[in-house]
Amino acid sequence: MAAKVMAAARLFAERGIEGTTMSDIAGATGIPRATLYYYFEGKEAVFAGICGLVLDGFEAAIAAALAGPGPAAERLGRVIRAQLDYCAANPAAFLAIDLDPGRSARRAELSERTVRAYLRPVARLLEEGAADGTIRPLGDPRAIAAALLGAVVTAVEHALLSTGERSVQGLHEPILSLILHGLDARP
Repeated sequence: MAAKVMAAARLFAERGIEGTTMSDIAGATGIPRATLYYYFEGKEAVFAGICGLVLDGFEAAIAAALAGPGPAAERLGRVIRAQLDYCAANPAAFLAIDLDPGRSARRAELSERTVRAYLRPVARLLEEGAADGTIRPLGDPRAIAAALLGAVVTAVEHALLSTGERSVQGLHEPILSLILHGLDARP
């Protein structure tokens, strides 16, 4: 059921929640409307289900990237790669969530999940990097983690929405170079 429901992400990405109907979802997923209504109260619940699935997968991908061995800077590279790969593997779901104009109703949940899945662990990783000497000490690691998340999300959104532009997979090296080496031209 979950895999079939994910097919509706494309509808939400293209039309938004308001422009999508349960009949549209039934057509895109192959799940009869009656069955959809058995599991979901309506299209908002379907969208919430998609959000939950995407956030679960994102959290697992980031946790796996963090769990491996190596210095903090190397693990940070794996986190960025995992973030990009997850978005590239789920482009419609990523765009549906990122572009959702009604997300204010889900803002608290999305914020809590983002803090748990990304901000806290990446902030800890940045602190570990300062301790192991692979990342310079930062004044507010949690704010830097939020900036990293935002930078990658914005780059992915641009890549997905721009035809003929760089693919999401092609973003890893330039983003990682920026993160690890900054913009400073001085040696």
